[in-house]
Amino acid sequence: VPERYARMTVNPFAFLRGAAAVMATDLAAQPMAGIPVQAGGDSHLMNFGAFVTPEDNILFDVNDFDETLPGVDFTVDLKRLAASVAVAASAAGTNKKQARAIAAATVKAYRTHISALAKLSPLQIWHSRIDLEQAIKQIGNSDLRR
Repeated sequence: VPERYARMTVNPFAFLRGAAAVMATDLAAQPMAGIPVQAGGDSHLMNFGAFVTPEDNILFDVNDFDETLPGVDFTVDLKRLAASVAVAASAAGTNKKQARAIAAATVKAYRTHISALAKLSPLQIWHSRIDLEQAIKQIGNSDLRR
């Protein structure tokens, strides 16, 4: 435990990464949308990554499932992701207004993607993928694109 706490003091993003339980406690006191899902449980930027498919496509998706939990409101993962985007943007040198705008754009992209998925059949959803190269092109700030 002392080593974990020491790693969390390195910078604000390291704290956020190590404080999923702290954030979950904070979020538990907030109103929820009432839409339970199988939550990732720790949806920060570093828990997403690239994968190569057998067809040699590079995809972008969640890569860490050790905190997953059923029956959690979908907003918990979304709020944690948005917070991690804002903290990472700040670490990349953006000001607070820009960091909030980038986090808001992340939430908007999530809404847009979920809206598109809602129009598909379950089988189409199963086969849908996020193309990494296309996702990178959508990131306007070159420092954040790294």
